[in-house]
Amino acid sequence: KDVNKIRVRPVMYLGDAPVFKSLQEGVDNASDEFGMTKQGSKSWNVFVRYEIDPKTKMPTFTVADRGRGIPIGLNKEINMSTMTGVLTMLQAGGKFGDKSYAAGKGTHGCGVAASNAVSSSFEVWTYRERKWHYQSFSKGQPTSKVIRKEPHSQFAKNKCGTVIKFTLDKTLELIAN
Repeated sequence: KDVNKIRVRPVMYLGDAPVFKSLQEGVDNASDEFGMTKQGSKSWNVFVRYEIDPKTKMPTFTVADRGRGIPIGLNKEINMSTMTGVLTMLQAGGKFGDKSYAAGKGTHGCGVAASNAVSSSFEVWTYRERKWHYQSFSKGQPTSKVIRKEPHSQFAKNKCGTVIKFTLDKTLELIAN
């Protein structure tokens, strides 16, 4: 699987600053969503939180936007939820066929799947079809199916967007000594 390739050589996919790049991928996706919404819209914002997990001593990031959300339906080409595919497969994102994303900032197909692959815990909430949906992962592998579940109330009230929260995997050499 694609995430296994990323875990073997994270620097190849995330550059020589994989911790920073993992966070940047979430922020870039939120920024790309901003480009798809009305400029100056009061409904758009990006929230970023950084904390150190007290158990693992590893960085935990939360990135939220108020964009369109990640599609959650079954993708017949990959025989899984589109959200699962986007978060576990390289170049599975929907931006490739959408010319409005031509100026997108991310790594164009590697990004958030790479962040997921190098995380011991990765959670995503997305608002689609007038409901919040959730899925969890560990080391790039799904640990739950896509289910209906609201994020923290701070985000749930938005009724739009995506929230990702991830803790980097301390078993990988992601932080320079």
